[in-house]
Amino acid sequence: VIAALWKQYFYRYGFGPEGLVIREGVLFHNIRQIDYGRIENVDTERGVLHRLLGVTEVKVETSTGGKPEALIQVLSLEAAEALRRQVFARRGAEITEQETAPPPSTTLLHLPPLEVVKFGLIDNRGMVVVAGLFGLLYEIGALQRSGILLRERLDLQLFDRLIAGSYIIQAGVALAVLLAIVLLLRVFSVALALLTLHDFELTQTGADLKARYGLLTRVSLTLRLARIQAVHQTQTLLHRLFGRVSLRVDLAGG
Repeated sequence: VIAALWKQYFYRYGFGPEGLVIREGVLFHNIRQIDYGRIENVDTERGVLHRLLGVTEVKVETSTGGKPEALIQVLSLEAAEALRRQVFARRGAEITEQETAPPPSTTLLHLPPLEVVKFGLIDNRGMVVVAGLFGLLYEIGALQRSGILLRERLDLQLFDRLIAGSYIIQAGVALAVLLAIVLLLRVFSVALALLTLHDFELTQTGADLKARYGLLTRVSLTLRLARIQAVHQTQTLLHRLFGRVSLRVDLAGG
């Protein structure tokens, strides 16, 4: 907390006539100006603690891609919205002190929970959750202890003798294990989708697309339509079964 207060005390941002000015540093002062015309996105991300404290993390990105040009880790929601309005109002337009009214927004897509469940079934990112759980259990030694417990509680030799003489039983056990793994992966994938894409909404405001989503960590992204270079449409077998497609866009600058 002391380090954060010390850093925040020397951190300043302001609106210059041509760009966003960032001042930071204690022993070595760093002053940067990010031209308004270069700023593409002013995105926000709110974790659980951010939402409890009524603040957000702001990322200012330019067309060069890569890491953000500026990262403001703790900012009030009002200040973040004022920052976004000021940058977008001054970007590519004559600088005026009077703030212009934001253009109306049109909702292009909103995903209800059922659609998010379909996404989880199609996308199948459950392996990410399984890999994370496996790594966590391995690091804390739970896998070794569970193996010892199984050997103590179960008569594995009796199970081996039971399936040794029947190929049908062996095939049935293998099929049951495979189905259980597939079902478990789909369940994890749906849970991950519900966690990350909760209340997903895509809107258009003027020449910008805005996406908001997330249950615990709430993410807000802005995308300029002029940056879109290509749109890719993918339709796997599961997509066709559910009557859905996947869209991905390539942006100028990465």
